[in-house]
Amino acid sequence: MKLNKKYFNIVDLILIFSIILCTAFAVNVIISDIVSNIGHEIEYIIKVSEADFISKSALRIGDSLFTNNNKTNIGTISNIEFKPSFKTEFNYITNEFENTEIVSRYDVYLTVNATAYVQDNIYEIDGVEIIANTYPEIKFPFLYDKVEIITISKRHSDNIGG
Repeated sequence: MKLNKKYFNIVDLILIFSIILCTAFAVNVIISDIVSNIGHEIEYIIKVSEADFISKSALRIGDSLFTNNNKTNIGTISNIEFKPSFKTEFNYITNEFENTEIVSRYDVYLTVNATAYVQDNIYEIDGVEIIANTYPEIKFPFLYDKVEIITISKRHSDNIGG
């Protein structure tokens, strides 16, 4: 009796390669999902433009910040810096633009610490996205023009929950 020798053909090699590729993709998706669910300590700076004079007494280090719409706590203030607000006006006498100080108005820079989760390179705190150069709706007990997130950075390399 004659034994049939089995040889791999190109179809078998393509099938084996496809199975290995699909398995590697599935493992990558699972691992990236697990890693993204680890909380990261972040620090971000918020600029509150043209805040009124009450802001100097209304904000304290250690206060929590909340969003307007869903009242989510988005971090704790760790540093506060006040700078005079300026506006650009055109001077018709000199035909130049000039920066003039706005009386009783301040630009407030808040350094905020929070634990955020990363999803697709976007930081998220309880469903609220923290993205640089955006204008979040944050609740403050004083009048202001606008709020902007200036910078975001990870604090140290601490991971929470992992």
